[in-house]
Amino acid sequence: RDRALEPLSRRGTEKLAPIREAMARTMDEHCGIYRTGTGLAEACRTLADLKDRERRIDLQHRARAWNTEWLATLELGYQLEVAEAMTHSALARTESRGAHQRLDPGFTERNDARFLKHTLAWRTDSVPRIGWSDVVITRSPPGRRAYGAAGEGVEHEAPAKVVNA
Repeated sequence: RDRALEPLSRRGTEKLAPIREAMARTMDEHCGIYRTGTGLAEACRTLADLKDRERRIDLQHRARAWNTEWLATLELGYQLEVAEAMTHSALARTESRGAHQRLDPGFTERNDARFLKHTLAWRTDSVPRIGWSDVVITRSPPGRRAYGAAGEGVEHEAPAKVVNA
């Protein structure tokens, strides 16, 4: 409750729209399907700055009823947390898999030995803590995915052993 009410008592210097636009631009430029470690690291830094700026948004209206600016500010805070979890998770996953395609040398292929895992992110007082949990394969075995013209000539791998759950 305190977190939800906090923006109503701020006296900051920032406006909502430029921060939201910068977040969208950062995610679009650095967190699409094709990614690099350099771009992801830059996105992590930018998002940290945007989170700091979000804490200084000055609401024009302080009413609790029908206050869409307040709602949008709360949503932006949560969106920044999700964006930060995504970028830190993507930076930690030094391989390519599905819609996460790293363009860095050495990270362009799948690495099942190290990364056939679910990515987990925990909120902390600073950057998200990233961890992993094992994948239990029950029906659809992992396989190579390719996009665009590369997907047209993909050779399908032999299916992985399926574990009945």
